[in-house]
Amino acid sequence: MDVPQGTGPSLQSPHRIPAPGPRLRPRPRHPAGTHPADDPVRHPIAGSLPSSVSTLADSAQTLPKAYLTFDLGTTRLKVAAFDERGACLAQAAARHDEFREGTRTWQCAENWWRDCLALAPRVLRTADLRPEDILAVGVAGRGGAGVFLDANGRTLAEPWSDDRHVDAMRERLSERGMSRYAAALLAKLDWLRADDPAAASRIRYALFAKDYLVYQFTGLAATDHASGPDIQGWTPNSPVNLLPEARLPWEVAGDLSHFAAAALGLREGTPVAVGAHDGIAANIGAGATLPHQYALTLGTHAVVRTVVRQPSADSRRFYAFGSDRHVIGGNALAAGRSLDWFVDTLGDGGGVETLQRLSREANAVPPGARGAGCLPFLAGEAAPERQPQARATFTGLSAHTTRAELFRATLEGTAFAIADIVDEVVGWCGEPERIGLTGSGVQLTPWVRILSAVLRRPLETTDAASEGRGIAMCCAVAIGAMPDIDTAARSMLPPTTTVHLPELETVYRGLRANWMDLKHRVGSGTLG
Repeated sequence: MDVPQGTGPSLQSPHRIPAPGPRLRPRPRHPAGTHPADDPVRHPIAGSLPSSVSTLADSAQTLPKAYLTFDLGTTRLKVAAFDERGACLAQAAARHDEFREGTRTWQCAENWWRDCLALAPRVLRTADLRPEDILAVGVAGRGGAGVFLDANGRTLAEPWSDDRHVDAMRERLSERGMSRYAAALLAKLDWLRADDPAAASRIRYALFAKDYLVYQFTGLAATDHASGPDIQGWTPNSPVNLLPEARLPWEVAGDLSHFAAAALGLREGTPVAVGAHDGIAANIGAGATLPHQYALTLGTHAVVRTVVRQPSADSRRFYAFGSDRHVIGGNALAAGRSLDWFVDTLGDGGGVETLQRLSREANAVPPGARGAGCLPFLAGEAAPERQPQARATFTGLSAHTTRAELFRATLEGTAFAIADIVDEVVGWCGEPERIGLTGSGVQLTPWVRILSAVLRRPLETTDAASEGRGIAMCCAVAIGAMPDIDTAARSMLPPTTTVHLPELETVYRGLRANWMDLKHRVGSGTLG
């Protein structure tokens, strides 16, 4: 998830881990039989990816060298392998476990690592890759999540997503030069110190989600500027001895340790890139690294992003892109989650198969969903207006409304919400030369077609692996295979498919006007 924010490879790190024990794992943290590597894999291959992944291994040709990427999203982990041209050789995913107790919600960092151990060998087998074929490893991940470890790498506090730290967050954001993601991590640390001082006193590493994986791979603590303190670095009131060093995404963080390599089925010493916030990874993977190149990510959230050299004062700045650019954008909260909610609540369950079936059914419904409408604000509205109290609504239903019509209305409602954000960003940054789609939602053809008609612009799609590809591009720069990230984004972008439906633009212009009126009436309490 994106939120607005106000050197070469390291030869050594201050975050060296203790000498590991005899077991084949990054460090001795668990009694025998309790480490995630010893557990059976409880997650199926899930999410918006088919369980049978496409692979180039079916051909008899000699396979090229590859980059292995780990994309730790809000909902699921994706592991993928890409060749030196950027083609996806194989990809697999596991949906995260979500835990709840009262108002508190969290995930388990150990489960993330367990899924890495399960999916990496599977991807290698599917792509017919050997450990020595992997040129580098890289990571992407959502912002804001925090993992707190002791000096031996044991988890002291799991990554939570509730707002128990909201008061501390408000205090941190009042500090001059504090980025929002840095404030989130530090506020969680502040809350832990107040709630459990004894446990907090043992914290040695305060890490962002993806940087937890970098630590597991290398034993070193490093982050990228976008995920962490932004380009200005950590503020004076930050406990820098506990925090990861901020680096460029396309630098080498360290080498794969003997223990991580053995657990993952990889080669010891394989370079590990610093990696990037998943928004940065998506832009790179969509080839949108320069001004007037837009990326639209259809994931748990739908996020519009573009890059500028100098942001305008009124624009919504997310974070730095490298050292000389800025990412501007807006977030349609839970737009993709709306589709998952529909599957879980009104569908038959079953994940991606049900989602694809519902999409086919909705494709047979005419524009306008026969009068059904949807405001898809399951988690409130963050852009273009900030209305955290907003909630999702279906309208125009009758005794004859079908499930397919409701799903069509959901696809259209999310497209209208995204269009509001695109219009806002265009007003700040200018008309896009191209819009590249990323995220698992690119596989839902009806949604992409509706989006193109609503936005009245052509959309370019590749596959559901753009974020991982963006990290593969970072890996290529990190090891010197590409001279810079712009060249990598241009050279490793596979052929795209353009979706453009000008014949539907007129009808959707009228439907969007009706939707905007509905949104206003619901927001003002005059719906009736």
